[in-house]
Amino acid sequence: MHFEYDLRLCSAFCLLRSFESAPMDLAVLITAYNNAPLLRRCLLALTVQTDTRFQVVIADDGSNDSVRMLLAAPDFRGLNIQHVWHEDRGFRRAAILNRAIAAAAADYIVMTDADCVPREDFIVQHRRIARPSTFVSGGIVNIPIPVHQEFTEDDLLSGRVFDVEFLAARDPMLRQQRRRLAKPGRWTGLLNLLTHRRAVLRGNNCAAWRSDLLAVNGFDEGFTNYGSEDRDLGQRLANHGCRGRMLKYSVVALHLDHKRPYIDPTAKRANRERSKQRYWSGQTWVEAGIKKAA
Repeated sequence: MHFEYDLRLCSAFCLLRSFESAPMDLAVLITAYNNAPLLRRCLLALTVQTDTRFQVVIADDGSNDSVRMLLAAPDFRGLNIQHVWHEDRGFRRAAILNRAIAAAAADYIVMTDADCVPREDFIVQHRRIARPSTFVSGGIVNIPIPVHQEFTEDDLLSGRVFDVEFLAARDPMLRQQRRRLAKPGRWTGLLNLLTHRRAVLRGNNCAAWRSDLLAVNGFDEGFTNYGSEDRDLGQRLANHGCRGRMLKYSVVALHLDHKRPYIDPTAKRANRERSKQRYWSGQTWVEAGIKKAA
């Protein structure tokens, strides 16, 4: 009896280990809108990833030619980039993300924004923590404008921008982020557990299986103002049966702060209430989603 139990336990462990080591197609979706200087920093960080097996899909919500010209720069010839663009008709982030998901040639979708700088182990860690029927939200460290304005491209390529002493020399308050900026280690699991939040998907550093995204029809294009479109997707994925994992200390990116003149506080509150109602109602599918965009 004990032998049979041990054998089942061993088989389950071996299955998990084989899943962790199995190769999988991975795409990084980056949202962009007329922010080529920030997007350049994001892409430079992707050129120095320790795991280079990924596709890049730019979800461009109607930028002018500046983004297209940036993507043609020789600095990014080593990246497999696909540019998905639609006409600028106001805030349509959900719609362009749906088009990007439909266009991605990958099983696993990692999402971030043009104003984020992923650490060199970003792809490695997202690949390592991927689990079936699961979506993940990672950690973000907010970098004030006066600090990141001083970053040089060499600072980005070398990874110095993730060194807590380098950051604290420019803003002492950033020393409080030392645990999040540290590479994953023995206390990472406990720190993740202490900061867990159920069914929360943060679009600037998150990942999900493409099959699960298709099963809920992706982002709701009814969100035509900033706020809660990511949260809504995570809650519908949870209703679909996916487990949400908040792993702030396992996979980290910097958020380069900037002004947000497009935020409407009233619309943002309405979006949050809409997403809450969907979660408690058990809704999974939206009509205005990927199938409409494809």
